[in-house]
Amino acid sequence: MTRVTCLLPAFLLLGACAAGASDDQKRDTSWLRNARYGVFVHYLGGGDDWNERVNSFDVERFAEQIARTGAAYLVFTLGQNSGYYCSPNATYEKLAGYETGQRCSTRDLPMEIADALAGKGIRLMLYL
Repeated sequence: MTRVTCLLPAFLLLGACAAGASDDQKRDTSWLRNARYGVFVHYLGGGDDWNERVNSFDVERFAEQIARTGAAYLVFTLGQNSGYYCSPNATYEKLAGYETGQRCSTRDLPMEIADALAGKGIRLMLYL
C-alpha cells in the first residue's frame, strides 16, 4: 500500500511519493474514486514555541480519531503562508537564512502520521 501521496499547491495532484510502489501502483488512482471521503486538517502555527507544539502532537491518538471517522485518506498541511512547517527541511532553512529548527520542526510529524495511518489502512496526502 502506498504510504504517502503528495498534494501540491492549487489543487494539483502532481504525483505519488510512494516508497517501494511500482509505476503501475503510482498511476493507479482508482483508490481515490473508491475512497468516498477523507479528512482535511490544517495544522498551522509558528513562533518561538513551534517545536514544542509539534513535539507534543499525539500521533497515535490523532490516527485513532481519523480512523473512527471512517475516512479512507487524510490531507494534512505541512504549513501555509507563515513560513513555519511541521517537518524538517534543512534546504529551506538554509536558503531562507534560518537556523535548524527555527522555522521547520525538528520532528518529522508527517512521516510519523503516515506510519500510524498506514497501520490502519488510511492514506496520507500532504498539502503545502
